[in-house]
Amino acid sequence: MFNGLFVKSITASGPNVETSTVLLKKGLNIISGPSNTGKTGIVRCILYVLNKHWKNDGEKYFPFAETYGYKEVSVEFVNDDGYALFTRDIDDKKVNIKSNIPGIKNGLVSIGGKKENLNDTILKLIGISERHQVPKNAKYATQSLTWNGVSSLWYLDEESITQSNPIMLPGQVIQKTAFLSSLLFMITGKEIDIPEGVKDPKISKAKNDAVKSQLKVQLQEIGEKTKELSETLIASPINNIEDKFNNLLEEINGVEKAVSNQISEIKEVQSNITEINQKVIDATVYISRYDDLKTQYIADIKRLSFIVDGEKAVNSIPENKECPFCHHEITSIEGHSHIDAANAELGRILEQLDGLKKSTDNVTNKRKRLLRQLEHLKEKRDSLNDVLKQELKPKLENLTNLKKDYQEYISLKSQLDVYRQMSSDWTNRIIEIEKASKKVQQYHPKEHFPDNFANDISSYAQDILTRCNYGNLNSVIFNLDTFEIEINGNEKSEVNGKGYRSFLNTVVNLSFRRYMALKSVYKTGTVIIDTPFLGLDQGEENNTPDGLKNGLIQYLNNSQNEGQVILIENSDAMPSIDNFKQDDINFIKFTKNKNKGRYGFLLNVPK
Repeated sequence: MFNGLFVKSITASGPNVETSTVLLKKGLNIISGPSNTGKTGIVRCILYVLNKHWKNDGEKYFPFAETYGYKEVSVEFVNDDGYALFTRDIDDKKVNIKSNIPGIKNGLVSIGGKKENLNDTILKLIGISERHQVPKNAKYATQSLTWNGVSSLWYLDEESITQSNPIMLPGQVIQKTAFLSSLLFMITGKEIDIPEGVKDPKISKAKNDAVKSQLKVQLQEIGEKTKELSETLIASPINNIEDKFNNLLEEINGVEKAVSNQISEIKEVQSNITEINQKVIDATVYISRYDDLKTQYIADIKRLSFIVDGEKAVNSIPENKECPFCHHEITSIEGHSHIDAANAELGRILEQLDGLKKSTDNVTNKRKRLLRQLEHLKEKRDSLNDVLKQELKPKLENLTNLKKDYQEYISLKSQLDVYRQMSSDWTNRIIEIEKASKKVQQYHPKEHFPDNFANDISSYAQDILTRCNYGNLNSVIFNLDTFEIEINGNEKSEVNGKGYRSFLNTVVNLSFRRYMALKSVYKTGTVIIDTPFLGLDQGEENNTPDGLKNGLIQYLNNSQNEGQVILIENSDAMPSIDNFKQDDINFIKFTKNKNKGRYGFLLNVPK
C-alpha cells in the first residue's frame, strides 16, 4: 500500500447554484487561467475541508464570498484502500465523512477535541492509526502530531513561494522545532525518545534521590568494612607480602620435593626389605626341607644298620646238620649276604648326608647374611621415616600454614582494594546524579535526522535543477543547519531575485517530495504548488525563464510516479502546453471568457 493521500475531485455547491467540480489524477495536474477565475479557490476548498487556514490571521475562512451562493465544499481523497469524501458546510465546526476505507469513521467528525477528530482521520489515510506526540522545543515539551503541522511538505502557497527564508520551515520560530520533529516522525515512523528526567522530572528526582540514598547507605556499610580490614592489615606482622609470598612458595616447593624424594627412598628401601624378607623365607623353607631330608637319611642308616645287625645275629646261630624230625643229614645251602649291599647303600647315604650338610650350612649362612642385611634396611627405613615424620612433614605443615596466612592477608588486601574501588565508583555515581539533575538536557531535532538526509536532498535538488535546464550549475548543497540549498556555494537569497526564489523554493519542495516518496515511512502523496513561476518572467542573469518553466513541467511530467502534483499558475506565466504530451498531464484551463472554454471554477459566478 502507498499510504499517501491523493485528491480525486473538488466540488463546490449550494442550494440555488450550479454545482462546480474539477477532477484530478494521481499524477500531474495543471490548473491555469487568468486572475480571478477560481484557481486559488480550488486550493482553498482543499484547505477548508482539512481545516488549514490560508490567511496570516490564522482564521479558517470559507473559500468563497457569500454573495456567490455557494454554501458547501466537498473533496474526495483516495489511497490504495479506497476513497474518503470530506464535506464541510460554511462556518461548520465539523466535517462530514463518507468512506469505504477500513478504520475510517463515517459521519460528522469534529475539527478538534479529545475524541476522534479530523486530524486523526487524515493521518489514518496515510497509515498513522494512533495519536503521537512530537517535541516542540528544546526542553522536550510536546504537542500532537498533526497533518497541518507538516503542511510545507504538501502545500506551497502563493504568499510564501517567493520568500528568501527556507521554504520548508514555518515562518514562526516557535513552530520550527515542532515541524522538524513531525518531519522526523514521518521519515522514521518513530517518536523521539524523551529522557526520563525530562519526561517526568518529579518521578526522575524521586528515583535519583532514592538511588543516592541507597548509595550513601552502601557507602556507610562499606566504610565500616574498609575500616575493619585496614585495622586487621595494619595489625598483621606481614610486610612486603609479595616478596615473602614468592619466597615462601619457593621454599614450599623445595620441601615438597624433599618429602617426595624421602618417600621415594623409603619406598625403595621397603621394596628391598620385602625382597630380602622373601629370600629369608625361601632359605628357611630350604633349611626345613634339608632337615626333613636329613631325618630321612638317618632313618635309612638306622634301617641298614638293623639289617646288618640282624644278619650278624643270624650268622652266629650254629648250623643244624640233621633234621630234627627225620634225622636225615641236611645239606647246607650257601646263603646270600646283605651286609655288603647294606654297606654300599650306607656309603652312598653317608655321602648324600655330607652333601646335604654342606648345602644346609650354605643356606643357613646365606640366611644369616640376609637377616643382617634385612636388619640394616629396617634401620635405614626407620631412620628415613623419622626424618620424614619429625623434620620434613612438620616443616611442610608449618610452611603450608604460613602460606594460608599469606593468602588470607592477600585476600583481605584484595577485598580492601575492591571496597575502596566500589566506594569510589558509588561516590562518582552520586556526583554524576547530582550533576545530571542540575544539567538541563536539550533537544535539537536536526541531530536526529538520518545520516544521509542532507546528501540525499542535495542530490535530488541538483538532479531536478539539471533536468530543468538551470544554467551555470556546478554544485548544490543542502545545508542542514539553515535547512536551505546553496547553489555554487551561494545561498538562495544572496544572488537570486523574487522570480528565481519562487522557482528554487519549488525545487526544494520537490526534492523533499522525492525523499518522502522514496525513503520515508509515511508519505504525503500529494503536493499543491501555487504559482511556481511567480515573477520568473522578469528575466535574470544566467538562466532563461521559458527554459526553466519548460524544464520544470517536463520534470513533473516525467516524475509522476513520485506522487500527485496540483500546480496552480496564471495563464500568462505558463509555457505553451503544446510543448508537452498532453495525454500524460491533466490540464484544467480557465479562460475567463464566457464564449470560450470554461470561464472559471465556479459555474454560477456571473461572467
